[in-house]
Amino acid sequence: MLECAFGQGNGLAAYQLHFLYVSPRAASGEINGRRNAETKNRALMVLHEGVKFGCEDCANALAIEFGSPFDLADMLAPYVDKARGARYRMLSNALGFNPNRRFPNLDKILPLPPADLPPWDGQRKSLLDAAMGVRPPPAIPKPSAASLLQKPYFLAADYALRRTGLHSDAPTAPFSAYWQPAAGQGLTEPARLLRKGEEFRHFSVLDADGKSRYGSVTWEQCLTIRHNHGAVEPRAVRGLLREVARPEPWLSCACGQACPVSGVWQPWVAADHPLQATVNQYWRQAWLPQGAPFPRPRRDWLLDLPDDDVTWHLMDAFPRGLRGGELAHLLVLEHQPVGQAKHV
Repeated sequence: MLECAFGQGNGLAAYQLHFLYVSPRAASGEINGRRNAETKNRALMVLHEGVKFGCEDCANALAIEFGSPFDLADMLAPYVDKARGARYRMLSNALGFNPNRRFPNLDKILPLPPADLPPWDGQRKSLLDAAMGVRPPPAIPKPSAASLLQKPYFLAADYALRRTGLHSDAPTAPFSAYWQPAAGQGLTEPARLLRKGEEFRHFSVLDADGKSRYGSVTWEQCLTIRHNHGAVEPRAVRGLLREVARPEPWLSCACGQACPVSGVWQPWVAADHPLQATVNQYWRQAWLPQGAPFPRPRRDWLLDLPDDDVTWHLMDAFPRGLRGGELAHLLVLEHQPVGQAKHV
């Protein structure tokens, strides 16, 4: 159950799992061995993932493990690293103030050993901005057939209609909404916007005996829902995502490929996929250096999801070939709003 919750992005589940992972266990769950480098590393990794999911307890535990471990002889971290501990402490404090924060791109500024610790200017904002999720500006919706029609059939291009299953046989609209002839009546009439009390149209339809008749039909209400025509645009409330310029060219990769460009990558499945609400989230993003493998759903997320169902999309490319001082300077500046000059 904890692994299922972890697979769905629950940070507290990650914290609880690290206690189970840190010692070898039998199938019954009972400890059957002593801690070793493998079990400690597994526990360390799940805590790190918990920080990405916004778990304050995970960040606090890692701040202690790296900064001031209780037992030097049995610590989870491979070595004391007070610089890493200080960064986890700052993330823990941020999550204490706002538990809704998520840090999916934590590896950009605070990767686990043996990766080197990237340069940082010591400012809270630059640390949080580097670790938080990103999104490009919303794509301009392409005109749809409905958006080219006149009233009462007009529908803005960034909206779509969804049938509700609510039907009406009344002669007039019971309330203002988009209404469309219900399925099964042989009509292909598009939905139309009707005000409350406005008369429904009559149509010529075939009755049960196959004879044509002219009269009223059953209407079904349609809801307007936002529709971005399949664009890869993770959503979150204001302040939880940092807007960045849309990368050019727009790159997409399969799970089995090596990352072609260092940057922030967003996993995505089809809109009608049963796990789209679990995968198509900004907190699933990953900061990946060039040449690194993409996360695998079953191995890294503990989700029963085939690799072939997931496509990774580049959300924010990172300049390559920077020296240490240039990298630190970039981390300070890159939280600036889109369109503001960056001198790197």
